[in-house]
Amino acid sequence: MPGLQHKYAQTALVLATNSCATYCRYCFRKRLVGLPTEEILKRFNDAVKYIENHEEINNVLISGGDPFVLSTGVIKDFLEKLSNIRHLDFIRFGTRVPVTFPDRILEDAELLSVLKKNSQESRRIYVVTQFNHPREITQKATDAVNRLIRSGVILDNQSVLLKGVNDDPETLAELQNKLVGIGVIPYYLFQCRPVKRVKNNFQVPLYKGYEIVDRAKKKLNGHSKRFKYIMSHHTGKIEIVGAMDDYMYFKYHKAHVPENIGKFFKRKINKTAEWLDELE
Repeated sequence: MPGLQHKYAQTALVLATNSCATYCRYCFRKRLVGLPTEEILKRFNDAVKYIENHEEINNVLISGGDPFVLSTGVIKDFLEKLSNIRHLDFIRFGTRVPVTFPDRILEDAELLSVLKKNSQESRRIYVVTQFNHPREITQKATDAVNRLIRSGVILDNQSVLLKGVNDDPETLAELQNKLVGIGVIPYYLFQCRPVKRVKNNFQVPLYKGYEIVDRAKKKLNGHSKRFKYIMSHHTGKIEIVGAMDDYMYFKYHKAHVPENIGKFFKRKINKTAEWLDELE
């Protein structure tokens, strides 16, 4: 369905807008930039009807683009419509606004009020941020995170492993520790996707990525090392678990084919491979 993806049984992904506060060079959805926002918003009502008719869906991720660049009125409308669906346990927003445009949160009391009203004891609002480097945790970003927490929102973080940006154990460890310190839960560290004309600039080889993550986690306490090193593959979300002897080991955290959920498998180590499809 246009504007909605239902790849995993329990989760509906709503692509709410084509706009962002800033455009990341490594983004795998750059193809959406240029679509009229009005057309994407027009699809939202159809998405709501689809979710209503699929009771296996227990959570919705509103992404884009960046949904927090939408007007507060539109966000309010989204939340009011989704809050009427009884089989939803929680609603998530995927946004980099706390990093790239914290004033959107700091200067809009109405937005915080809307989030607080809809983040209830029985159905919380989650905001999934994307801090990739400890330098992005500025005072303004910290203040924005604090306002969201005070509004009853729970915050997770999804980072991307990026060559030349955060591909060393010290930087990753510092990032996770600082996130926990400001009240953001480390959730995923994504292997950078093989985006056309970008992969050679930002992708880290999988084996090197595993080594970096392993060394970073040795520097972290239990709360800070909760994140999973994940590859968002077309077959599902695959955790890079470890390496031993001549093999790397993987596990399906989520899978398009339900029978694969939790499945372990291995591939021969190739120290230059940057994606699963390059491994044997």
